[in-house]
Amino acid sequence: MIERLPSNRPPERFYRGGARISAFRGEPSAAEFEPEDWIGSTTTIFGEADLGLTRLADGTLLRDAVSSDPGYWLGREHAARWGSDVRLLVKLLDAGQRLPVHAHPDDAFAARQLGHGHGKAEAWYILQGGTVHLGLTRDVSEAELASLVEAQDVEALLGLLHEVDVAPGDVVWVPPGVLHAIGAGVLLLELQQPEDLSILLEWRD
Repeated sequence: MIERLPSNRPPERFYRGGARISAFRGEPSAAEFEPEDWIGSTTTIFGEADLGLTRLADGTLLRDAVSSDPGYWLGREHAARWGSDVRLLVKLLDAGQRLPVHAHPDDAFAARQLGHGHGKAEAWYILQGGTVHLGLTRDVSEAELASLVEAQDVEALLGLLHEVDVAPGDVVWVPPGVLHAIGAGVLLLELQQPEDLSILLEWRD
């Protein structure tokens, strides 16, 4: 039997959005800061015990179901290599405002500094287009970047990044360590490593 999972909308994310996910799902309008739908998630919000996890119709956490029988959920070959680690988190993301300039750690940094099993590489499949900011346009020294972050010079931070127009059907690859910001109005499907780790360079407003 195929089970249709309800939306899984972690509250109080650090940016606005979510109305288009509600419309897509045919659900009542969400709160102002619910811009993400964590689909079939076995990943938690950073620092939380179970927030972010998907529950099946009978109330079982998907994470627990996968752990109890990874071969059934993930396939025997996957389970033989990775056990119950699904190695993927899929999200719908509705940017109701431009996201802050940020990056994500790689596997080595996440393991060494945070004790996590994955970094956070991600890719975006664009559903509704707009502008994204991605990657440095020039070499930037550590001192210059630190100064801009300390001053919260948002215009200068954005000015360091390539501004790229994206359209439905485009795919954007974002390796760990690459500075980026998704522009307001972009709706996308995100495939990423199963972690909630972001290094924010911008927090003004």
